[in-house]
Amino acid sequence: MNENTLSKAEKIFFISRELGKYFALKRYAVCRECAIPWSEVFSDMSQQRADLLCVNKSLKFVIVETKSSWEDFCSDSKWLAYLDWCNQFYFAADRKTALRIASHDLIRKTRVGVFAVDDSGFVQALCGCVQRNPPTLYAHRTELLLDMVFRLSPYEMSGRLRKNSCFFPNDYFE
Repeated sequence: MNENTLSKAEKIFFISRELGKYFALKRYAVCRECAIPWSEVFSDMSQQRADLLCVNKSLKFVIVETKSSWEDFCSDSKWLAYLDWCNQFYFAADRKTALRIASHDLIRKTRVGVFAVDDSGFVQALCGCVQRNPPTLYAHRTELLLDMVFRLSPYEMSGRLRKNSCFFPNDYFE
């Protein structure tokens, strides 16, 4: 990944793929852009999606928010609410941005983790995070797991097959 030549979306996809592989190798199921069931707790809350939601067989949930730049990190005000929905929370970015995020006072105060992903896809934890046991997560684990299942299903809720599903080759949709 050459951070100077990639668009914001390409950067996010690259970082997400490498982190997805990282967690898969640690035996986590990984879901990208997974809805958080906010309405289960706050009926007036709009639906937000975690960039990466990972869960292992012990039902330990990890949320990773990917950032394409320092400005992207600074403009994100929703991440603190995600702490109630996971056992561990991380930010992930290119090395330069990740170092800057890791030194931020709020990151140190909330004890969340930060991953750096280099141009070759190597993932390095710059700082670990505290293990959380939030009551919201334990009260709504089933809903969170169902959101992952529905997000990963090859069928939409309308019964329509999603593009690039496991039931047809990608060229079927062209």
